[in-house]
Amino acid sequence: KVILLFALCYKLWDDSVKTNLIRNESRNFFYFGHATPDWIGIEPKYITAEEITSLLHTNSENNRHSYRFVFLYGCETANGGLAKAFGISSKKVAASEFAKNSLRQKAFVGWKNQHIATSNDATFIEAFINDWTVSITPGRPLKEALENASRSAGMTNDVSKNLEIYGTEYLRFWVDNYASVPLY
Repeated sequence: KVILLFALCYKLWDDSVKTNLIRNESRNFFYFGHATPDWIGIEPKYITAEEITSLLHTNSENNRHSYRFVFLYGCETANGGLAKAFGISSKKVAASEFAKNSLRQKAFVGWKNQHIATSNDATFIEAFINDWTVSITPGRPLKEALENASRSAGMTNDVSKNLEIYGTEYLRFWVDNYASVPLY
């Protein structure tokens, strides 16, 4: 069973989102809304990187509840501690490094700058989710799905310059959510 947990804007942010973040089955998270480098949401409904770290126990060696995929579609989310809060490296990691260490691949996507959403963003998000989660074997790599979506939405320059991928850019939604060990 694959869960892609969505939180759209701060209006839907409440304790149920926090409850779902800590569920053992939750390993994929998409957020769209206000953010800074170290929190998502807006006062009084927000969660900090520190709170996420505490909830998920990602500050220790065993990294108890790290996520496989996190996409924080909010301003400057790639610039702070949010990737690490979800147990994902805040640098690019080659797929071979995950395989060498017998680890499942992980990826974090966030904006490097202030981003004002337009109707193109809705097109981009829909195209990305449709392209990346399509059930083709073995699945489309994350970076390729983001590039395809940016072309579909007419956002090629904005996405290529301002959207950051940490972890591996080759994460595939279906294969990397079901495989117990890396397949490449």
